[in-house]
Formats: sequence, structure tokens, C-alpha cells
Amino acid sequence: MNMFKTSIRMATVAVSVGAALAVGAGAASAFTVSPLPGGNKIDLTRDETVALGNAHVVAPVLNTVLPVRLDNGLLLGDGLQRSLDLATAAPGGSSGANVYGPILAPSRIDLYHYSQN
Repeated sequence: MNMFKTSIRMATVAVSVGAALAVGAGAASAFTVSPLPGGNKIDLTRDETVALGNAHVVAPVLNTVLPVRLDNGLLLGDGLQRSLDLATAAPGGSSGANVYGPILAPSRIDLYHYSQN
């Protein structure tokens, strides 16, 4: 039964993120996921960052589906929305995350944003 709940939760996260990208960035958008020691690195393009930042759907969706607290006390969705907002405001800005451990039960998440002048 626990495996079933995990599968539903994973599908819900995938559908939620996909829907957010589709709403904000258009149909042909996909963020990049690459392995790193102990986890995965998720990078968003400038267009994806702006679309998700402007759509303001990340916090309500992730806070409900994956209520993980970051080191600074924010829920994951709120922290990611803040990172997206900062990246969107920066010239050429983009955003991403390093997720350590299993995606649905991460041991650590590092959010980042940057600008390209």
C-alpha cells in the first residue's frame, strides 16, 4: 500500500510540474535533470524560469503535494517561488535546484538562481 501511495504522489508531482510548465512556458518546454553525487541537478532555462515565476503556481502546488521544509524554514514551494522571482527579475536570469536523496523524500535541497549579463 505504501508503494501505491508513493506512485500516486510521484505522478501528482510530475503532472503538477508539467502542467505548470505547460501553462507558463508553452508546449515544448522541459527542464534538464542531470545526476550529481548523491542526487540530481535540475536546471531551468530562462524561458522556463520566467514562465513558472510569472505563473505563481509553484508554491501552491508543491506546498500541497510535497510539503518539504528547507533549511531557512520556508516550504519548498515558497522557496522555489522566491528563487524563480529573483531569477526572473535578473537580466538573463535562470533557476535550478540540487536535490539530494530520493525525490519524494530528499535529505537536502539547494535552490539557486543566477543572472547572465
